[in-house]
Amino acid sequence: MAEDIVRMLDLAEPIQWGGTTVSRLEFVRPRAKHFRGLTLEAARMGDLLDVVAALCHQPPSLIGELSAADTFAAVRIVNDFLLSGQPTG
Repeated sequence: MAEDIVRMLDLAEPIQWGGTTVSRLEFVRPRAKHFRGLTLEAARMGDLLDVVAALCHQPPSLIGELSAADTFAAVRIVNDFLLSGQPTG
């Protein structure tokens, strides 16, 4: 079963990577496996960036080259996934 792309992030600062330009990150629907080992009480930025890499099917080294603005935009998307699963009230 192919994973569905559920979110896209157009990068404010595209990355030159392996002879190509990466200008967009495509996020697949997260599954429990993507969050394995993530401690929500005190998630480290590196942990969240690993989730970004997994959801985008990109190597962590590429994600490490994102600009600060693009980094925080990508982490907000991961945060949206986490918060959408929490009850409200």
